[in-house]
Amino acid sequence: MNAMRALVIVSLVLGLTTAALPQTEAPGKKALLVGNQTYRDSPLKNPGNDVRDFNSVLRDIGFKTQVLNDASQQQIAEAVRQFAANLAPGDLAIFF
Repeated sequence: MNAMRALVIVSLVLGLTTAALPQTEAPGKKALLVGNQTYRDSPLKNPGNDVRDFNSVLRDIGFKTQVLNDASQQQIAEAVRQFAANLAPGDLAIFF
């Protein structure tokens, strides 16, 4: 699935999900986005662009985002740990 199609699908799902919630119970919207493309054996071309585009869409619909580019396994593990620790019941969360 290409990145733009994924962005559209996620945007629609999130829009429908948040529209169904009562306004008084609006959850936090948080996203952790990882764009690793500089792999030693087989570098990728688009993760950085995909994460930048996805970040823009998510911020436009009210998400607080954290972006990691070319992070190490240890950096990703720590970011995921902190991301999970900062989630509250009812939050909408995306890890990409």
